[in-house]
Amino acid sequence: MQKESKIILKYEHFYKILFVALILLLSGCNIFSPRSAEPPENFGEWEPFPVNYIQVLENIKTALIYPQNSAKYPDILADNFIFVFDYQDYNELDVPHNWGKNRESAYLVNFHNQWKEETDITFFEIEGGSDYIQTNSAVISRNYEITIKTNNGEIDVYRGKFVLTAEDYYGFWKIRRWEDYRTSNTESTWGRLKDKFDY
Repeated sequence: MQKESKIILKYEHFYKILFVALILLLSGCNIFSPRSAEPPENFGEWEPFPVNYIQVLENIKTALIYPQNSAKYPDILADNFIFVFDYQDYNELDVPHNWGKNRESAYLVNFHNQWKEETDITFFEIEGGSDYIQTNSAVISRNYEITIKTNNGEIDVYRGKFVLTAEDYYGFWKIRRWEDYRTSNTESTWGRLKDKFDY
């Protein structure tokens, strides 16, 4: 009996030492102290399952402004997507007549890879005409202005008008056709921006 109580006392002593050592170890690691606050990452309001043309427009803006969303951009393009340049851009630039989904996706990735943190992009829509909205498709007209500011002080501005044809593909809206137009002869269009970052 006396032998058993000595063994129990030894184990109690061992557990006390182990408990104190564990407390000291954990308190030294600061695992219970709160970490410093970090600013939230802003990826914009990306809608992964756009159910109308308004969400498609917002996703275009978000993909252009936030590099983290460029990988999601192909999701809002139909497989048979086509971009049509302004006729003057066709005449002045060596742009392809078959600008499809792959090229459209690649330009945006190239754009963000080259400009990354050095750019402040603003994009806003101006009502540029009447839209034609149906239950499963929409033709949307907007004027646009894209301002790109680099750290070295350069400013590039792209202005024009786009006409998008968006359609419902099994419940989710995608862009099938994008037509780009100049609103004056001297402007650089979105098409010129796309051509600049073509692969």
